[in-house]
Amino acid sequence: WKTLQQLEDRLLFVLDGYDEAIRIGSFESSNKSSSNGLSGGRDALGDALELLEGKLFPECRILVTCCPGWSSEMTNSVQRRILLNGLDWNHVENLVATYFLGNKKQDHVTRLLDAICSSPLTLRPLASWPSGWLLLCVLYEEDCGHIPTDTLDLHQALFKCLIRRSLMKRGDVFTCSLSNPTDLPGHCKKLLAEFGKLALACIKEERFMYTDGEIRSHCRGGNLEVTELGFLMRGLNFSKCHVQKKRSDCYTPIHRSFAEFLSAYYISSVVHYANILRRELEDLPGLTGSPNGITDASTALILRFLMGLLGRKGHLVFNQFSPLDVPTRTLFMLLQACGPSEAN
Repeated sequence: WKTLQQLEDRLLFVLDGYDEAIRIGSFESSNKSSSNGLSGGRDALGDALELLEGKLFPECRILVTCCPGWSSEMTNSVQRRILLNGLDWNHVENLVATYFLGNKKQDHVTRLLDAICSSPLTLRPLASWPSGWLLLCVLYEEDCGHIPTDTLDLHQALFKCLIRRSLMKRGDVFTCSLSNPTDLPGHCKKLLAEFGKLALACIKEERFMYTDGEIRSHCRGGNLEVTELGFLMRGLNFSKCHVQKKRSDCYTPIHRSFAEFLSAYYISSVVHYANILRRELEDLPGLTGSPNGITDASTALILRFLMGLLGRKGHLVFNQFSPLDVPTRTLFMLLQACGPSEAN
């Protein structure tokens, strides 16, 4: 810190995820006694708040990122606001071409771009997201020029690809010798379901960030093994007191739909326990109360994922919907996702 003070006018601090930090700060404060002096929100930012207010390193420069809806709160603290819309198509074309030309697989470029263009609802939105184009390139390359265009199939393939690479990187020979190389070891499936329970609880609170303490309490063995499977990113805690106070590390999925997929994955694992299934479904935001169907985008995607995972067992979910007065439009949407078997 003494060295930083000498470099003050040459420093750039990047405060990534202002809105997420506020939410986590408020959540942590609500779980602690009021005697700790934190009122949540901005106060929970600690040293980062002093940076924003110009009390710490007043001559430095600061870059703050947040969701567009939070920009008004930052108006008095910033000199310039830039709205980012993600990658445009020219960017995607150049990035995909660079990736495969570097791997000397030029024939993959046109085929993958054509596949993305022909899937405007699934592949193209993912490709315009900063890490999405890279995931699609890796998946396309590893799957010998094949890429799913169905939303559920794509997420299953992406998870298998990420986890397989992560396990092989740490030398998991069992994973490499599976008779079906696209399948996952049993302990990984359990980890995904356990983390999915946490993801679902957080979605009901409208957040997609998880503390290391939450992950330890939900996942087997009380460790952070699930964070090493490739689909979570660890955020940085900005505080000179981080080590002494042992503030929580925070993790986010590399894309919010990953959390929604894992939420559905968890529900599918408890589908034979009627009481648990009913409780999880009843608590989903926006499920009932509107004649036009589901009003919450996350709930709609979770249910489509769930019914796709269940397939012929989808009737177990339909049985729970009967007393909930779910609109017919929603039921037919879910029937389309799981398939019209006799029981469904």
